[in-house]
Amino acid sequence: MLGIQRAYTTSYEARTNAVCERSHLTVNSMLAKCVKDNQRDWSDHLQYVAFCYNASRHESTQYTPYFLVHGDEPRWDIDLQLGVKDKQAYSVNDYAALLGDRLEYAHELTREHLKTAATRMKDWYDKKVHVKRFEPGDDVYILNLRNYPGRCPKWFRCYSYQGQIVKCVNDVTYQVHCDQWRTKNQIMHVDKLKMRKSKREKDAEARPDPTDGRPEL
Repeated sequence: MLGIQRAYTTSYEARTNAVCERSHLTVNSMLAKCVKDNQRDWSDHLQYVAFCYNASRHESTQYTPYFLVHGDEPRWDIDLQLGVKDKQAYSVNDYAALLGDRLEYAHELTREHLKTAATRMKDWYDKKVHVKRFEPGDDVYILNLRNYPGRCPKWFRCYSYQGQIVKCVNDVTYQVHCDQWRTKNQIMHVDKLKMRKSKREKDAEARPDPTDGRPEL
């Protein structure tokens, strides 16, 4: 009824849920400037940080989250101390119509701003991206995300698992078989895989050399 659709994201791949992760980054950076050294009082500052985040204009939307939800800007402490201009009085029906038009216009502009920001970020990403593609039967190295107590992760071999591509799910995810896993087949993101030996190379090695057995001239 509300037009909500479910979306799935890849595990341990923050870029697939970029909007949520970006907001977490901003909130964490704000909390880092408020909490004590022991970091146990973060919950005392959370409501103030949340208000500042919702009342600040976002670069990608050019609006505050508070305005996009309520159709009006929040009142700060300085507004209560200095006072604000009296707002024009409306009837209930007139205000409802005004609020609907205001939100519709703001949401339309927000969608345009988000498209512009997404295009700009995509252009920057495409300049550095290197496409990796695998075929079923390719042998690959797999990123090991396990943490070992007492072992420095900087000295640990990250791609310690070896597996084989089973099938391509889409452009960025593959079903991989690995005998070292409890669940032998898992869905992995392309960024967690490195080529070990392609199926073509294995077929070439298994193919007999036509020069074998011939007498040398």
